Parts: sequence; C-alpha cells; structure tokens
Amino acid sequence: MTRDPQWTIALPVGEDGMIGRVCPSCDQYFRLKPGTGLPTRVCNCPYCGFQGDSSEFTTPEQWEYARSVALRKAQDWIGKEIKRRFGPLSRRTRNSFIKLQVNYKPSHIPIRYYKEDELQTVIVCEECGLEFAVFDVFSRCPDCTRMTAMAMFANSLKHVRKHLALRLRIPAEDTEYLAEHLASTLSRLVAAFDALGKKLRHEFKDLLPDRPRNLFQNLDALDDVIQQLLGLHLRDLLKAGEYEKAYLLFQVRHLWEHNFGEIDDDFIRKTGCDPALLRTKYVVDPDDIQSGIDIIETLGKELYSQLSELKRPGVSA
Repeated sequence: MTRDPQWTIALPVGEDGMIGRVCPSCDQYFRLKPGTGLPTRVCNCPYCGFQGDSSEFTTPEQWEYARSVALRKAQDWIGKEIKRRFGPLSRRTRNSFIKLQVNYKPSHIPIRYYKEDELQTVIVCEECGLEFAVFDVFSRCPDCTRMTAMAMFANSLKHVRKHLALRLRIPAEDTEYLAEHLASTLSRLVAAFDALGKKLRHEFKDLLPDRPRNLFQNLDALDDVIQQLLGLHLRDLLKAGEYEKAYLLFQVRHLWEHNFGEIDDDFIRKTGCDPALLRTKYVVDPDDIQSGIDIIETLGKELYSQLSELKRPGVSA
C-alpha cells in the first residue's frame, strides 16, 4: 500500500534574506533572517512580547503560498499515481473488444507568490546576532529577548526618524492630514522613551518604582522620581531650554492621543499656551519633532548614565 505523500515547503525569502512574521497576539508585522540568532523554533514578538512556536507567526500570504504549492504538488502526485495504476490496464485493453482508458487532465493551480514588505529599520541583536527588521517601536529581540536597553532605544529612535522623513513627503498644503501623521510620529517618539523606561525599570528595579505604570510617559512624575533618586531635575540633564521643548511635545502628544489634538485648559495650564487658542487644534512643527528626537535621545542616555553610576558598587542612593 502506498503511503500518503508528505512535502516540506520552503517559504521564499526577500532579496535581503529575510522572511516575514506576524504576531498572533498583537497582529504586528516584522521580519527576520533565518540562520542568524539562536538555533530555536521559539519566536518572541519584538513589540508585545508574545512567545510561541515559529509556525504560529506565519503570515496570511505565506499560508496562501504554501497552500498553493501543496495543491500543485498533490495534483502532480495524483497524475503520476493514475498513470502508474491505470496505465498498464489501458495498454492491455488496447486491442480488446472493450477498451478501458483513463484520462486525467489537471486544472491549472496558480502559485500564490508574494513579496515581503520593505520595512524601514533593520537591526542586528548584539546579544545573539539575529538580524531582524521592524516597522514600529519595539522592546526586545525576537530570539533572545535580551537586547540591551540603549541598543533598543537607539534603534527605535532610528525608526522614529525614518517615520518622520516619510511623513514629510505629504504635501504641505494638506495641513490636516499632515498634522495627524506628524502627531503619529510624535506618538512613536514618546513610545520609544516609554519602551526605554520599561527596560530601565527591569535593569534598575531596585531604584525605579513600579508605579505609576506610565512613568516614562509622564515627565512630571518622572521628574519627581529622578529628583528623589539623584537630587537633580530632568532639565539639569539637558541644555538650557531643551527640557521645555521636550515637555511641550509630550503634552502635544497627550492632546492628540486623548483629545483629537484640541487644546484644552489642562494643556494651557501646563505649557503656558495662549488661552485664545482654546478648542483649536495644535499643529506640530516638523522641526520641533526633529529637535525633540535629539533631545529625548540625550535625555535617555543621561538617565542611563546617572542610574548606572548610582548602581555602581560603593555608591548609595
């Protein structure tokens, strides 16, 4: 008896050798290069941290491709089996009064080829060597999950800068559409700083408190914590005027996240904004975001340096 056939289907990779993955939990897309990183079938979402077998991260396009290839292989196998089983019978009845002939004409099954999305930020994990690509702010390596806080922060900011460059391709006259997309870039900048905060809280868990959970999204609360730990304010870690720029951007991000970009009383109170602008939309200046990225990068580096120094043996909080 013939055993049922089994096939292994290799998924095609992009020109850069990477293959797409999609998280079954948060549904976000990333790519990685097979053969780099750890020899494991376990995969971790770089965004939300979901862990599972690598087969769980197969994209819909990959399933369609594999299905079409499997159907084509099954079709070829059926054709060969028909010829093998019924071919001799057809030859034996060729000159008989009753002829038996079996014809098999397979239908055309197209292969569902696909091309991986081109993502903006390609990263090499300094811990395990995995090469992977992301299109959003991330917090861990898909293989080892041990990417250092500052390496993750630097690569996330690289993504934010590229995201800003893409947004600036929008025609300037399309003001409302441009404003929404610039606000999206600003949201990613705050998310990158917040992701750094999560890593720092893990690395300096004896120094940084667990609450509030959004500590690195709330500069007022973070300033209080740093003042108690270091005897410094956040503005002391930056050049004159830089903290005020960063603080404004964080408040603008809050407006767009929670108030459709409309200026409210709380925003006026915290930033000193002109009260006459109440209920109008705050339009983010691209140059402010660009300088804000640099400021937040400096702030993150300074915080890491100060916390590392505080944790050094012989130094007490």
